[in-house]
Amino acid sequence: MVKEYPDFFKVFLTEKDYERMLIPNAFVNLLHSKKRVIPDFILRNSRARDWHVKAFSIGHELYFDDGWKRFKEENSLEDNDYIVFTHIENHVFEFKILELSSMCEKENVNDKEEKNSRPCNRWCIGSSSEVSKLEDEEIDEEMSISEGVKDGLKI
Repeated sequence: MVKEYPDFFKVFLTEKDYERMLIPNAFVNLLHSKKRVIPDFILRNSRARDWHVKAFSIGHELYFDDGWKRFKEENSLEDNDYIVFTHIENHVFEFKILELSSMCEKENVNDKEEKNSRPCNRWCIGSSSEVSKLEDEEIDEEMSISEGVKDGLKI
């Protein structure tokens, strides 16, 4: 099955993304080419929790805007966190946050509290820019995300 929209990622930088976050132009151009306008997004984590974030245009650029601050705060975004967005349907995107320090999916406070009751499987960046599920003890490998990516879109 061919996906309607490609995955995309952004690197969170407080200096640029504190108030709002730019959606990659390549993704926005794809929306425009399909004559789609998305006035608001639902950003969903792996535990099916949703954040409603409105889109805002400045010139030809589109941003996650109203609702972004809440999303940023409740997901404890820090400088250099990677946020991977996967289009699910209509205006719904699942996301994963990968932290630079561990190169694994960031655990939020609620996940840490539940960690004692379930085995820990986190998503980590693989050596050829794949995202694969690894056990905690396999995290020590050196990893990169440079291959297979263009303009923030997974190709």
